[in-house]
Amino acid sequence: MQESTTKKNEEKGTLIRFRKMREKSNMRKVLVVLMAVWLAPALVAQTSMQSATVTLNSAQLQHLKAAPVQLVAAPGSGKLLNLVSVVGQYKAGASAYTVGNGGDFIAALGNAPLNIRLNAAGFIDQASNHVQFNSPSGLGSQSSMENQPLMILNSGSAEWTDGDGSVIVTVYYTVVDLQ
Repeated sequence: MQESTTKKNEEKGTLIRFRKMREKSNMRKVLVVLMAVWLAPALVAQTSMQSATVTLNSAQLQHLKAAPVQLVAAPGSGKLLNLVSVVGQYKAGASAYTVGNGGDFIAALGNAPLNIRLNAAGFIDQASNHVQFNSPSGLGSQSSMENQPLMILNSGSAEWTDGDGSVIVTVYYTVVDLQ
């Protein structure tokens, strides 16, 4: 009988230790979840996708070489804009643009052009609405890209003429904290 009581006490002790281990394990899980909930917004805030949409009217399009248009303001010291995608929507007017000496829509960080373009030919020289998009890439010195606004400009040797349509430009970007 005493042996049976000792065995039951041992089993009870093992069961109690098992329950305490499970409680500790559950507490760790709860702690990990709480930390994730607390940290996640800070991590997402640095990498969340943002967008900006700017409509370029005919006067802006006809002077885009001389007067580039700002799409996104400079993000501040120690930061740079990481352009993810550009979408252009041409809304045809009564007459199409004359592209003439070529040139494309070029994205730039300040004065540093990025390897991102929307072709003007086959786009703004058309009589109907068109959509064009491009996935970009950028390369340059940190000092030329840090704290620069995202601009769009005409890369051709002359301004585009004659048209009266508009282009809606939507950009998707993130803001990067430089180290």
